[in-house]
Amino acid sequence: MRVGADGVLLAVNDAALSLLGAETLTQVLETAITDRLVPDHHELWRDFITRVFSDGSASLDCDMVDRAGVVRSVRLQGNAITDHPDGIRSMILGARDLSATRRLELALQDQETTGKASEQLRAEVADARAARDSATAAAEESQRAAEALRGELERSLAEQGRMSDGIVQRDHDRRQIESALKRRDEESKFLQAAIERYESEHQRLEAEVDRAIGDGRRLQLEIEQAQGLVAQAQREVGQAHDEIALARAEREKAVSEREQVRAELEYLRAELEQSRAEHEEFTAMVKNKDVSRQKMLAEHATARMQAERALADASARHERLAKQIEILAREIAPSERSE
Repeated sequence: MRVGADGVLLAVNDAALSLLGAETLTQVLETAITDRLVPDHHELWRDFITRVFSDGSASLDCDMVDRAGVVRSVRLQGNAITDHPDGIRSMILGARDLSATRRLELALQDQETTGKASEQLRAEVADARAARDSATAAAEESQRAAEALRGELERSLAEQGRMSDGIVQRDHDRRQIESALKRRDEESKFLQAAIERYESEHQRLEAEVDRAIGDGRRLQLEIEQAQGLVAQAQREVGQAHDEIALARAEREKAVSEREQVRAELEYLRAELEQSRAEHEEFTAMVKNKDVSRQKMLAEHATARMQAERALADASARHERLAKQIEILAREIAPSERSE
């Protein structure tokens, strides 16, 4: 578990969910771990928190109550975290369930008590055997006095029978006790093996916690490197924005120049149309004059020469305008293709 300095659960793995008696993370995250401690151990928890953040690590044996109300004896091992990316003062908390170990200890105590009882029963069996030997000696003595003390013999035989029944019963009890002792020995071996398995699992979990701490530090380093790359990318994006703004300004300037050229082209086209109209009007005039040319040839020879010169001038002007339009069209065409 990852626990804040205020006791709030920040991260929980599946094993911790099982220990807390929860099924989903939402049931335990952002809740206080002190809610799961028995009230008598709250003061121990505050002292534990102080030792963790002052010494870097500490341990605590306490009792926890899961969501179902089951009380478990646990051993908490805390390691302080001082450089977590989210900046929250917290620690890695490992919890080891000692309930099974406590049950094993109680079972061993019961076994010791049973051993003492077995020793007492063995002593009673020895006393019974001694009593049986004494009874056998008494029976032999009574047999030697059988003829003189028949009545006493009968009573002694009756007593011997009762004692024999007691001895048989004691032998039966002794066999049961020996069988129980054998079972206790087997259970003790099984419990010892279970304790060794628990110790091995605890060592494995401690190794995993160490690896998790190492992975967390490596992740912190990778995050810092990634933040540096992000800052560099942001600077490059800012430069790209500046270049895009400059390109847009240049494009707007080119568009403005193109519009100006188009206006000049329209003006030249209008002049060309006017020249063509004048040429057509002059041609019509020439045709009209051709009708009366025969009559007015001599009179209008000079006028004809002037008209021809004017026509030549108009043609030359028309050719110049056409060339200018063609040049302007070639200048406009590359800028339109580049856009």
